Amino acid sequence: MGRLLKCRARVQAEVKELQLQARALDQQIREWEARIFVHGKDVRAPGVILEEKAKIQRRIKILEDQLDRVTCRFDIQLVRNAALREELDLLRIERNRYLNVDHRLQKEIQLLQHTISTLIVSSTLFSFVLVAHSGHLCLSFGPLCLSLHLLFLLPLFRFPLLVSPSAPLHLMSLSG
Repeated sequence: MGRLLKCRARVQAEVKELQLQARALDQQIREWEARIFVHGKDVRAPGVILEEKAKIQRRIKILEDQLDRVTCRFDIQLVRNAALREELDLLRIERNRYLNVDHRLQKEIQLLQHTISTLIVSSTLFSFVLVAHSGHLCLSFGPLCLSLHLLFLLPLFRFPLLVSPSAPLHLMSLSG
């Protein structure tokens, strides 16, 4: 009887082990059935798969075309930007040159105004005659004659002038 009990215990242990294996196999079967079911959903008729592939290929082609167009526009903008940058650099150089010439001319005008004001102040001591010939003005102090451009001088006179009606134009100060 001890032997039968031992055999029975061993058989029960084997039965439990086989039941555990059966449960594990059942679990694996359920997993595989679930995979097959999911895969079965994905598996469609071959025409549907080909249709979806064609749609995807068309979409890829459309997106590639759009990318090419955008790339072309971007390249055009880069070229235009470079040309505008070059033009801007040239305009900056021209502006600096203009400002230099303007500054030099402003200095020259100030020097002329200073010279004229000095001559005007010194001329109040004695009379002088201004004679205009072909757009130039000649300022006579006896033997000394100073020729200046008429357009620069006329706005600078700050004293009354008498204009002679005879030609060429004679301008005389009132102090003489």
